[in-house]
Amino acid sequence: MTPSRQPNRPLDALSCALLAASLLLPRLGLADEGMWMPAQLSRVSAQLTRAGLKLPAAKLQDLKAGPLSAVINLNGCTASFISSDGLIVTNHHCAVGAIQHNSTPSANLLEAGFTAKSHKDERWAGPGSHVLVTLEEVDVTAQFRATLKGVKDDLVAFTKVDALKKQLVKACETDKQTRCRVATYDGGARYVRVRQLDLRDVRLVHAPPRAIGIYGGDIDNWMWPRHTGDWALFRAYVGADGTPADHAATNVAFRPKTWLTVSTEGVKPGSYVMVAGYPGRTYRYRLPLELKDAEQNSYPRNIRILADLVEILETQQKANADAQVKLTSLRAGLANYLKYSRGLLDGFRKSGATVAQAKRYAELKAWISEDATRRASYERPLDRLERRLTEMQGRQRRAALLQWMLRLPVLLRTAATLDWLSTERGKPDALRDEGFQERDWKRLAGGIAQRARTYVKAADEAMLVYLLREAARLPKDARIDVVDALLKKFQKRGQKTDSDPVLLAAAHHLYSRATLANGKQREKLFGATRQAFLAEKKDPMLAFVAALQPLRREIDAQHKKDAGFLAAHRPSYLAALRERFGELYSDANSTLRVTFGNVKGYSPQEAAQYTPQTTLKGVMEKHTGTAPFDVPASVREAITQTHARIRQNREKNPWIDAELGSVGVNFLSTCDTTGGNSGSPTLDAEGRLVGLLFDGNYEAMASDWVFDRVKTRSIHVDIRYLLWALKEVLAGEHLLREMGVVKR
Repeated sequence: MTPSRQPNRPLDALSCALLAASLLLPRLGLADEGMWMPAQLSRVSAQLTRAGLKLPAAKLQDLKAGPLSAVINLNGCTASFISSDGLIVTNHHCAVGAIQHNSTPSANLLEAGFTAKSHKDERWAGPGSHVLVTLEEVDVTAQFRATLKGVKDDLVAFTKVDALKKQLVKACETDKQTRCRVATYDGGARYVRVRQLDLRDVRLVHAPPRAIGIYGGDIDNWMWPRHTGDWALFRAYVGADGTPADHAATNVAFRPKTWLTVSTEGVKPGSYVMVAGYPGRTYRYRLPLELKDAEQNSYPRNIRILADLVEILETQQKANADAQVKLTSLRAGLANYLKYSRGLLDGFRKSGATVAQAKRYAELKAWISEDATRRASYERPLDRLERRLTEMQGRQRRAALLQWMLRLPVLLRTAATLDWLSTERGKPDALRDEGFQERDWKRLAGGIAQRARTYVKAADEAMLVYLLREAARLPKDARIDVVDALLKKFQKRGQKTDSDPVLLAAAHHLYSRATLANGKQREKLFGATRQAFLAEKKDPMLAFVAALQPLRREIDAQHKKDAGFLAAHRPSYLAALRERFGELYSDANSTLRVTFGNVKGYSPQEAAQYTPQTTLKGVMEKHTGTAPFDVPASVREAITQTHARIRQNREKNPWIDAELGSVGVNFLSTCDTTGGNSGSPTLDAEGRLVGLLFDGNYEAMASDWVFDRVKTRSIHVDIRYLLWALKEVLAGEHLLREMGVVKR
């Protein structure tokens, strides 16, 4: 959508610049852009109605009523309740961890799929699985403004904000049923306390086989046309008294207050749709210098590292069946991020985003300089913001590599977590780092236990060897001294520290006497004091991460100073943008948002036009018999029979699309979504479930930074594909009855 202008009237240079910038600047009320907080929806009610919404906009603002009260957070993805018995629907790729948790080489549910015949057959998703149901959002900005009034020191600012967040969370979490957080909007201009019900017993109910749930694999990822059955079903359980409880055989199915109605009517080109969910992060209000650094430094560096790590994991998976199961989730996640990063970089270059953002920023600064009041309000904060961001970029490389090192290899990540926890335990709870307070311990323990099930020693060592090589090649001003010292221990005359013999010897040393593969040792160290942790001198890996802690603390302290500075200065930039360009929606921050649009195709390039729906016909057309395009014989037979009945006018099931002459599989929409929206319910004009958001198109990968209104599309599973598969292929008719789709 572009601003209108008089015909035959040439645009001057400034108008051209503004036009280019306007294509990239989020504006209030555009149906194809914006991740709106529920409280904002009444302000875009006219646009909602114009797009096709039949519900009152106010109904979408009520967190205690449907449909939003049925939309939940499941381990960082979005999901939704679809029955009175706590049945949950989300994406298959959001369920891989739970499927993996219940798989073995001889019973690989990732490959074969799974459908529980009854409640007693449902499989526990594992200690790290939680469902969070949003109950309340309260604006607490005034308290933060009062706390920060007159504060000039960056670290003091961070400390005060951190302390107030913890104070508000503690006051909110009055029982073991709720989980609270304080979400930051617009870089610190606004704060909202979110209260959520925490359901800790989650069980896998159904997952399709790989050849449905991951049909097309990495090849089709981020691409259109798409034919993927990216769905899975879970169920939430609670104690016999109806309150949240840890996993136990005596628990009963959770009874949500509301759940979504599953529609069999489907969608058509032009249909109104909306996505409700928990989008993770977008960066649409970053300065041009931040976008430039991402384009020229951060993403190219990440792409190189990701490509190498994916290759390492693929090699390990080919080596044995155990690694094939255990490494699936990690490899798929890294491969997904790799393709996203490549597409984003491609999108930056093709869209001219960096140039357009620079033009917009130059126009903003020119506008500020024209008025004394604006200069007094914005000029100095923006100048200081630019300088600080430049300094931060110079410190990025070492910190980023250290993060890769301490987050990817399972045993090293476990050691790093326990090392940090041992120090934090020695502090008063209010002074512990976020994520390491007593309220977090059970979740931390669950995460460690869950990751332990993905441990493959050979893969861990191979990743560490690669990352040690990267560290050995850092420039002098970014060296990690502890790593250098480790490598020098195994360096012989004539060898470079980044040579294979040195790296392999160093990695073998760390893993040769590593004790954290043992569950009892992990439990022991989880409760250890700092003194007890440091006493474990026989384990080289524990000694290694302990030696790294001073550098980690140094980086963390600098991060806190930077965060305090940005919280004081970035809001000035957002305020200037709003004053100049009008009301803006906030960047995504993992809080509940609603985005709306229409089912619509697009043109990826000249002379090419994509229609917005795919069907079972396309599933068969893509079939080659070789993964990832290998349709199981049972599915092929069911598709053939379904199409035969349609041709003979004998097919009576409600999920058949007469106009398509088949069953809808995937569809496109103009909804504005990102990571974290995976699994989000796609709702129709009446708030009924018609699909699941699971991906975006390749041409729009840069939309986390710069939104392209012409080519950005979200990709959804048509819910009718799930219904058809449960009935015709996957022995799930009892689940259709539970959803109310077929009669009991």
